Amino acid sequence: MEHGPEGYFPKVGTYRIFKDVCNNHTCFDLVYVSYIVGTKGMRRLAVVSKKKELIGVYSGFNEDPIEVHGNSLIFPVSEAGSEFGFKIEFSGKLPPEQAYLDGEFFILESQP
Repeated sequence: MEHGPEGYFPKVGTYRIFKDVCNNHTCFDLVYVSYIVGTKGMRRLAVVSKKKELIGVYSGFNEDPIEVHGNSLIFPVSEAGSEFGFKIEFSGKLPPEQAYLDGEFFILESQP
């Protein structure tokens, strides 16, 4: 999956791929992209199965993720703000239906 799901992510953008985010049940690959449409910045995270099938996409992040720790994708939220969410934890057979980051909920869209 070189440029995300065909026709959904642009070919021009800043991509980061986090491979093998694993838990006791399965592994996911995460494809993060930030790009500009007109004057609006976009940030999206695709969750892909090990069979390279798109599971879903989270959209609308305010910050770019920094790294993976274990089965969690970490975002740059200060320790003081950590009560408002700073990671997406991929601990089940499927990714979480919603992520809580920096006081906001982000929904996993199964059909982007």
